[in-house]
Amino acid sequence: QCRRVDCKSECCSFVEGFPVRLKELRSAYREIQRFYESNDDLEPLLNENVRQNINSPYGCHVMNDILHFYLDTILPTALKKDHLHSKTPIDSIGNIFQDLKR
Repeated sequence: QCRRVDCKSECCSFVEGFPVRLKELRSAYREIQRFYESNDDLEPLLNENVRQNINSPYGCHVMNDILHFYLDTILPTALKKDHLHSKTPIDSIGNIFQDLKR
């Protein structure tokens, strides 16, 4: 059985809040799934071992790099490729990533 650990670090708070944000991301992602389907697989993020590894300084650094990659490369590219009908979910995903980055 899992024990609840007091969360005192920023990284720990990030990991605890991630499941809720992941649901929000999936909802927005469904709207633009065809565009990202060949380049993204969110299932590994649900693996407990991955979530435990993220709760380390290295894990936080990696997550920060991933967020920057999506914010600086993936989302702007999607907007440039005439997917104007996708602007709202892309903005939503970008806002969630910006919030996670804090």
